[in-house]
Amino acid sequence: MNIPGATDPSQPVVPPAAQPSPLPPVAQPDEVQPIKTAPAGTPVGEKKTWIERYGSFAAAVCSLFVAGTSLWVAISALKVSTKQQQHDTAHKELLIKPFLFSRADELSMAAAIVNSGLGPADIKRVAIAFDNSCYDSRGLDETKWREQISDARPKLDRFLYNDSAAALRAANQSLLSYVGLPYPGELIPVGGSVSIAALRTPAQPIPIPTPEHTKASKIFSEKLLQTTILIEYCSMTGRSCHNLRYGTVPCEKK
Repeated sequence: MNIPGATDPSQPVVPPAAQPSPLPPVAQPDEVQPIKTAPAGTPVGEKKTWIERYGSFAAAVCSLFVAGTSLWVAISALKVSTKQQQHDTAHKELLIKPFLFSRADELSMAAAIVNSGLGPADIKRVAIAFDNSCYDSRGLDETKWREQISDARPKLDRFLYNDSAAALRAANQSLLSYVGLPYPGELIPVGGSVSIAALRTPAQPIPIPTPEHTKASKIFSEKLLQTTILIEYCSMTGRSCHNLRYGTVPCEKK
C-alpha cells in the first residue's frame, strides 16, 4: 500500500542539484592596483627598499636646502635692517652735528668761539696756553675750572691788551677789555658764540678806528696768534665729537 509522502525504498535516491557558486566581485576602476615593475633580476621587495632609502635621502637633502635658504634670507634681511638703521642714525646725527670755529675781528680787537653747525655744542674740555701760562680743564669740575678762569683772565688781559690797547685806554678812560673762556658742560647753541676777548666801552663798541687804533689792532692780532687753544665738544647725543684746535697746547700733554 502506498502511503502518501513515503519514500519507495526500491527507487534510487537522487541528490539535490548543486547550487552554482557566486562569481567573485568585479574590481572597480578605482580599486585597480598598479602593476609593480622592476628591472630584470631585481625582486619587487628589494626595489621597494631601494626607493625608500634614496627617497628619504632626497627628502632630507631638500629639507636641508630649504632650511639653509630660509636662514640665508633671514641673515640677509637682518643685515639690510642693521645697515638701514645705521644709515638712519648717521643721518639723524648729521642733522644735529655742531661745528665750532674761532672768529677774530681785528678792527674791534675781539675774538670769539662761534657755533655754525646744525645742533648745540656740548663743551667737554678746554685748554689754553699763552705767555708761558697753560690752563687745562681736564679732570676739573665746573667749580675748579671757574677758579682757573678767574686766575687766567687778568693774565690773558695783560697779554692781549697791555701793549696793544695802552694808548687807546689812555685816550679813552671808559674803554674796557673783557676776556673769558667756556667751561665744560656749557652748551653753545646754533648760531651762538662765546667771547674769548673783547675791547669795548660800556655803552657801545669802540669808536671809528684812528691811526693809533689801527696800530693797536695789529699788535692784538699778533698776540692772538701766539695764543694756542683746544676745545673738545660733542653733539647732544654724544655720538659725534670733535675738537677746535689752534696750535699745540703744552699742558694737554701732562
